Amino acid sequence: MQFLPPNTLNASQSKSNLSNLGLFIDFENLIYGLTHRYGEQGAFEKFDLTPITKLCQEHGRMIMAKAYADWRMKSINRFQSDLYAAGVELIHVLSRGQKNAVDVYLAVDIVEMALTLQHLEIFVIVSGDRDFVRALQVIRKYQKKIIVIAPKWSLSPDLKALCDEFISYEQLLYQDQNSNQIGIKEIQHKSLESLKKAIFSILTVHDGLTGAQLHQQLERFFDGRFDPKEYGFVKFSKLLEQLEDDIDLSSEGAGDMLVRLKDHFDKDSFLDELSQIPIQNSSQNSSSPHHKDQIKENKPEQKLEAKINLNTFESLQLETTLEHLKQYRFEQDVELRRPFLSRLFEVLYANENLSWQDLSPVLAERLNVSKTYLNKYHALLWQSQCFELLGEDLPVKERSFKLVDSLDSEEKFIEHYEKSILLKASAFVPRMQLSFAMEILGLHHQMQNEYARQYVVKLLEGISDPT
Repeated sequence: MQFLPPNTLNASQSKSNLSNLGLFIDFENLIYGLTHRYGEQGAFEKFDLTPITKLCQEHGRMIMAKAYADWRMKSINRFQSDLYAAGVELIHVLSRGQKNAVDVYLAVDIVEMALTLQHLEIFVIVSGDRDFVRALQVIRKYQKKIIVIAPKWSLSPDLKALCDEFISYEQLLYQDQNSNQIGIKEIQHKSLESLKKAIFSILTVHDGLTGAQLHQQLERFFDGRFDPKEYGFVKFSKLLEQLEDDIDLSSEGAGDMLVRLKDHFDKDSFLDELSQIPIQNSSQNSSSPHHKDQIKENKPEQKLEAKINLNTFESLQLETTLEHLKQYRFEQDVELRRPFLSRLFEVLYANENLSWQDLSPVLAERLNVSKTYLNKYHALLWQSQCFELLGEDLPVKERSFKLVDSLDSEEKFIEHYEKSILLKASAFVPRMQLSFAMEILGLHHQMQNEYARQYVVKLLEGISDPT
């Protein structure tokens, strides 16, 4: 990691008209956001304070810099010496397991400074946590400029809507690493046609998104480096208006627009077009001189075209489908899922004629999970007609039940559950291929196993054409 020397933060500026600026870092949010995306070691390698301080210097004269965290935590305290060396004041917050302790402390600080330090005109806040929404609403009343920096995976849309400027931490790193601006200048000349392919790919998977959601999806698609200004548009809404031949824009009622593909949009032809785009060979040795020359010769347009291919589209489908299945607590790892289902079957089979209300505490103890977790499983099993209700007409969870007679073995129970999962997934992928279904079920590593393939083909009967 590289940091600016201590005197950099408070260095006097030659221009007298620079605004006074304060930097406030929710250090736990920043590190946890990076850890969630890159792992603990990856977060350590990704973190660099230099581009943050450079951004601050571009906007004004930094008169204070503070980082808030419970510095006792092992994942956090190893950054202390580097922050000290950069002249950042460490604010110690004893969280004692309270998730938002740092948020509260930091929020109170920025509101107090907005009220008492009238000469502090710019607040740079490094956090994506929506807990700061109210604090930002307050300091905006005092005509303070707000700049937010956050890992793209941990940014609240509510927070982003309140700031004057936002930049993802990843984009900041990217710009710093390419400080000669060559890459950025090339991006500004990208054709809108290439961006259209990315937007259509996303809208083909998501049947309608708000403008904010679509913007967030594009940021993820382009690894945190999407900005409408790079395509010549000050606002994202103005960019979308250029695509109204193919997309519908309607009011959401709360100020945001709803974006969806028009009814006449030919998804089949679009997918055929994607399949014709060359796919980059990731197995090629990137260290070879020939490969490096190829990268230099590729224009940004060609790189984007290679990114928006059928493989990328299928990855987007998979990500969206798995995100949807989370509401049922679906476990993709087959080595974890099937043993859990086996234990669940044993308890259900041995405890017939009990209500879910009576049985769920027993299941929670036996399976070492929460009742909420079990209720998600119950919802899917109930919807897939696993149970036969018994007795009088009471609320479902108060009525006794048993497994239907056809589910009289562990194998049949697991098969029924996994078919139900594919049925839920088909709502997002109507033309589900065998390889995609095996990926969903965590069986992709068994593609050459004929038994596994035939098993999934059987599950897909009546759901999709498993070609």
